[in-house]
Amino acid sequence: MTLRVIIAILFYTVQASAQCTATVTCSGQCSCGTGSGTSSGTIDTGYSNNWGCYWTIASSGTISLQFFRFSLETNYDYGTVTSNVQLCRASNVNGCWGPYTSTTGTLSVSLTADYSVLGSGIGASWSVQCAQNCAAGYTGTTSCTACATGKYKT
Repeated sequence: MTLRVIIAILFYTVQASAQCTATVTCSGQCSCGTGSGTSSGTIDTGYSNNWGCYWTIASSGTISLQFFRFSLETNYDYGTVTSNVQLCRASNVNGCWGPYTSTTGTLSVSLTADYSVLGSGIGASWSVQCAQNCAAGYTGTTSCTACATGKYKT
């Protein structure tokens, strides 16, 4: 009994310290933002005429994204959020504020502009979180304290 408890505590400690990370890739006329290789970051950019940029956040965990700035030329410049399907496409300050959550492995953001008139651009914060497997036989929760006390046995 004592050995089983010690093994469960060791397993719990290792799993609780595991951190989920994401890779951010981009293409077009922009930088990839911050946070690639970590568990959170930002995409924040102004833009120019005839401009396009595409960001993809990839992770084995749950990806969350929330815009803090969305200012584009109405009906001509577009921001889009996709995760296997288009979640939002908008062209003004009433746009894609979110929050958005993806469990498909990727969440993508794009910004495209026509030849005239500009807004100030877009800005978004993103993060990833992985489900934790705590003690042997306990999965599907992000609260290892609850796992260890036996509340989430599968």
